[in-house]
Amino acid sequence: MKDCIVVGGGLCGLFSAILLADKCDSVTLIESAESCGGLLKSVTDNNVVYDQGTHIPNTTGHQAIDDILFGDAAFIQENWLTINDLPSGSFFNGHWNLANQSVDIRHLPEQDYKQAVFELVSQDQPSDAENIEDYLRETLGNTITDKVSLPIVAKLYGNDVDAHQLQRQSSVNYFGITRVLALGEESSKVLKSSAVFDNKLSFHNQEDYDAQLRQQNISKPTYYYPKNGQGIEFWVEHLLNQAKAKGVNIITSEFVSQIAHQQGKVKEITLGKSKQCLPCDLLYWSAPPVFGLKAAGLQASAHKAEFRTANIFYFNFDKPLTNQVAPFLWNWHPSHKTFRITLYPNLREQDNGHYNMSVEVLSAPEEANDITEEMILQEIQEMGLIAKGSALISSYRQTINNTFPVPTFDFAKATTENYLAFTEQFDNVIVSGRFSGKQWFHADVLTSAYQEISKRFPT
Repeated sequence: MKDCIVVGGGLCGLFSAILLADKCDSVTLIESAESCGGLLKSVTDNNVVYDQGTHIPNTTGHQAIDDILFGDAAFIQENWLTINDLPSGSFFNGHWNLANQSVDIRHLPEQDYKQAVFELVSQDQPSDAENIEDYLRETLGNTITDKVSLPIVAKLYGNDVDAHQLQRQSSVNYFGITRVLALGEESSKVLKSSAVFDNKLSFHNQEDYDAQLRQQNISKPTYYYPKNGQGIEFWVEHLLNQAKAKGVNIITSEFVSQIAHQQGKVKEITLGKSKQCLPCDLLYWSAPPVFGLKAAGLQASAHKAEFRTANIFYFNFDKPLTNQVAPFLWNWHPSHKTFRITLYPNLREQDNGHYNMSVEVLSAPEEANDITEEMILQEIQEMGLIAKGSALISSYRQTINNTFPVPTFDFAKATTENYLAFTEQFDNVIVSGRFSGKQWFHADVLTSAYQEISKRFPT
């Protein structure tokens, strides 16, 4: 195949361009931002490097994919910090659970806890509910749903969100609110031998979780983080270098304004700024399909998606942080705005004198100005994450619109409709897995891209 166009220079677009460079005579990647990487960006404040959000890459279990993502063994040893276990924790009702990100409901008021356990154990049948609220009520019970889960849903997606309109199989699962810590370690282990309880109870330690993975013959992922102080942007640079070495032509600060097509095939694309026309035998679309449909002059779903705004606060302190194990933490405390925290000293091999963290808050765009640095610093102190007497050396804030989509049924329907309309209209278009609505985690998205491209170009 002669000319391939890849639209979107995020992780999946870069990875796919590298694969396609071995299959096509020419590959051109088009990215609307000034640089590639999407949300995989690093931020520097006062000579301290942070990531724009929480990004800890992990292996996919497919050697051909992982070799592109992370390099060979020598490259990994030189450039990546290898993390076999990824400790995390969660904060709820004034207490820390340092086993995992799940809410520890044992910190509910006594009467609520007793009622919650009764309902949790009584709900011994699987649920086929498609919306998250009914699923939670049918698996965890009303007390946990009302006292724990729905307040977290509101924290993530807004106080006005109707949980009956949120898909169960969505980013809600990514945030981990469908499982809880509820009983003692041994009781949990026994109950988790039942599939019904396994789906709603968390393990109390890494060893039991690893044992379950082995029993199910599931490969445990390895996590990596750059050693060289560049933060996650090193990953983007690593992929960019591979793409350029394979001859991929990378065009940034540009977008596709028009797609010319004939008899079910894309023939040419026109760039919006330069008006340059590029021939196209294969179009790999790593962006929302709605933009492709509009560029092709085709009807797109009229549903307007709602996206949350990410407010990210970067803090650097003069004393070591109190948690020196977990790279990232989740805050499910009902009165706090914070939902995710990255502790960078726990992603380093050596103490470099920077005791820094990033703190993320989701909001509606119009609420962003109401979330202040003072408010978030107060929450950090209430969680006990900084030592007494710590002084703030430097701080920085980012407000990024259009990050997490609110996973309503209407959003899922529009995503699927636009994906099908775009891919079924043309037989030389591939759409990235995330924008098909089929995958969420990066390992699944990249595996899907690899499989789609391999199917298109069988050996």
